[in-house]
Amino acid sequence: EYFLGGGDVAGHDMVQKVFDVFPVVAGGILTAVALICAFTFRSVIVPLRAVFTICLTLIFIYGTGVLVYEHHILDWTHFSGFSNPGGSALAWLTAAMIFPISVGLSLDYDIFLLTRVFEYRRGGFNDHDSILCGLSQTGSVITAAGLVMAVAFSGLILSSNPTLNQMAWFLVGCVLVDTFVVRTIAVPAMMILLQDYNWWPSKIPVLDY
Repeated sequence: EYFLGGGDVAGHDMVQKVFDVFPVVAGGILTAVALICAFTFRSVIVPLRAVFTICLTLIFIYGTGVLVYEHHILDWTHFSGFSNPGGSALAWLTAAMIFPISVGLSLDYDIFLLTRVFEYRRGGFNDHDSILCGLSQTGSVITAAGLVMAVAFSGLILSSNPTLNQMAWFLVGCVLVDTFVVRTIAVPAMMILLQDYNWWPSKIPVLDY
């Protein structure tokens, strides 16, 4: 029987432990998101849709991150922020930390939009009009907030630290995709298709004006 010691071994064990519990942490975060949305909006469909759209953003940023930093598709730019001196793997810290941060950013914009839509719906508007009014009321704020966050995070791409470069790519990608694709196109489109099922099992009457 052999035992290894030293800093590298301890570091390897720590990383292994982090990724051993990562699926549990990810599942716990998404479950908490679903429960919060369910209790807040008294709906079964809202939390399922929220988790689905959050996962869309996560799939995009992790996918593009792998393409850029593991498959080196942007090496032709010769920009250090898109290179990976460590080889063909993402930094373990980036992969682990980006998940909860991205979920928080995505949920923030989602709740902001959904709360306004819910207010109009409870005020007696039908689903279609509630979604359009909510989107028009929050669209400019979400866009401005997304651009501010993207500019703030993009500063990390200029760092000489590869881990910070990777975090910048993930965070900027998350904010821009969530702002300009998910919250402004995907979420309203899904809610319009679902109509009354958005609030199931709650029954919210439509008032005649």
